[in-house]
Amino acid sequence: CPLCGTIHNNSAPFRASILSDKDQAIDLIESLNNEIKILDEKLSETNSELKEIRNKIKYIRNKYNSFESGNEKTCDFDIFNMLTIKNFEKHIQDVTTENSLFIEKKELSINEIQKQQKNLQSKEQDKKINDLFIENLTYYIKLLNADGVNLESVKSPMDYNKLSGSGGAAESTRALLAYYMAVLKLVEQADNEVFAPIIIDTPNQQEQANLNYKNILKFLVENIHPKSQLILCAMDCEEIELYKGLANIIQLDNEKILKQSEYNKAVNLLNMDIYN
Repeated sequence: CPLCGTIHNNSAPFRASILSDKDQAIDLIESLNNEIKILDEKLSETNSELKEIRNKIKYIRNKYNSFESGNEKTCDFDIFNMLTIKNFEKHIQDVTTENSLFIEKKELSINEIQKQQKNLQSKEQDKKINDLFIENLTYYIKLLNADGVNLESVKSPMDYNKLSGSGGAAESTRALLAYYMAVLKLVEQADNEVFAPIIIDTPNQQEQANLNYKNILKFLVENIHPKSQLILCAMDCEEIELYKGLANIIQLDNEKILKQSEYNKAVNLLNMDIYN
């Protein structure tokens, strides 16, 4: 890390292992954001009420300050302060209790919705999808020569974290590629989603052997959905000749991929998409 100096393992299997906590983190962030939004709304209402109470206090103070008798003023003012503080503390307690009940009610509602979501798809449909995924994954594992990876604990597309670290580093990387391709195959077979571009920042992760690297590129060319766009970043070498013959090649120079000469063309295309 350029900021703190910590050395991180930046391998593909290590990065993939982070995905095991991704779903929980997203759910937690969404839940916390909802709670913050609710509390912000309540805080805004409370601040408005507080402002109104302060205006009333100011009005009553002015009223008591107009009295000429010092003893009467001091006595009444002390009693008034005591009552005001008690009322305000009670108000805070009431608001806190109300918010706690509101949050509890919403959590119960969320749990109920999640139960309903689980019932939207039958167990037979789940089994069919999982079986199809395992079939595709096993087939791709064989094509990519990653047979050393243990698939025994992988039962569904949600078991991505169980692939991380299985087998050697290079073999594990090929297994992860097989996993992603198996998921994409499910999307293709379902045929009810837009098939997004596939971006791979060098298939030569963990310094694949030349034969395996060539096999990976052949695998991508032959198994990517024909209507999908594959964006591949790779160093020029003999193994990628097959892919180069089919691809539109962008050769990076000092300007990298953002070329000033192409700016106006890109802006015009973007504006056409916006206004059409």
